[in-house]
Amino acid sequence: MRSISRMACVLLLALVSLSCDTTQPLQFGEQGFALDMRATGTIVRLMNVYTGFEDNDGDNQPDGETFLFCLWRMSAEGIATRGPTSVPWNYYIEISRIPAGQTEPELIVSEAAVNDEFANLTEYDQTDSIFGPVPLLPPITIDGRTFKFENPVIRTEAWEGVMAATSNPVSTLDPANYGAKGSGRCSVFYPGPAGIDRPTGVAYPFPVTLDKGDTVIVGARRANDGPTGLGVENPPAPGLASTFKLDGVAVNVNGTQSSAAGGGEALSFSYTTR
Repeated sequence: MRSISRMACVLLLALVSLSCDTTQPLQFGEQGFALDMRATGTIVRLMNVYTGFEDNDGDNQPDGETFLFCLWRMSAEGIATRGPTSVPWNYYIEISRIPAGQTEPELIVSEAAVNDEFANLTEYDQTDSIFGPVPLLPPITIDGRTFKFENPVIRTEAWEGVMAATSNPVSTLDPANYGAKGSGRCSVFYPGPAGIDRPTGVAYPFPVTLDKGDTVIVGARRANDGPTGLGVENPPAPGLASTFKLDGVAVNVNGTQSSAAGGGEALSFSYTTR
C-alpha cells in the first residue's frame, strides 16, 4: 500500500524546487479551485426505469407522489446487459494548502475528512441518458389499487436516483413479485450523497479559495470495499480518478490525478497559483 503522507512529502520537496520557476503561467488575484472524485473502471448492470404513480380514478394523473420502478434490462437472448460507469465508493483524502511565501502545509479539510473511516464518498454515475428501446409497462393492480408507469428510460444501477429509490408502493404491497431488486424495487441501499467531508454536508465539487502564490496538495486512496450494503452486483475494485478545476476550468497539475484499481492504491498531486 502506498502512503499518502509519503507522496505528499515528495510533492512538497518538488514544490520547493519549483518556487522560482518563472515559466509557470501567470494568474493573479483570488481564485477558487474545485475538486471532485470518481471511482472508475467498474461494470454494472443496466435497468429499465419507469416513473410510477397510483391512478384509481382513471384520469391518467397521479393520485399521490410518483416513484421509480426498476426492472433489470436483458438482451434479446435473456442475458443481463451491463455497462461501464463510476460508482459510489469510500476513500480517504488529505487536502492541504501552503500559503504563498511559506513552507509548512496546513490542512484545509476538517478532521472528519482525514481519518481512516473513509467517510468520503465518490460521485455516482452521472450519465444523463442511455439510448435504446425500452418496452412499455402495463398497469399493475394490487388489492384494488392501480399503478401506471410512464417515461421509460435506461439507467445504470449506480445512478444516484436509482440507488436512492430503495422502496416503492408496488414493491411494498407485493414483495413476492416486485420486492427484489430489478423486479420492481430499484435499490436495496442508498449510501447517501456523494461528497468530501460529508458530516458537514460539503458536496461536490469541493470548494476552496486560493490566493496568488498558494499551493494546494491533494492525496487520496480508496477503501478496500464499497459502502456496506452497496448492492451493486459484483463490482470489481475500482481505481480513483479526480478532476481539479480552477475557476471552473480544468488545469494541469504536478503528479497524478488517478490511481490503479485495487485496495489502498493512491493518487497525489499539487498545484500552485501564479
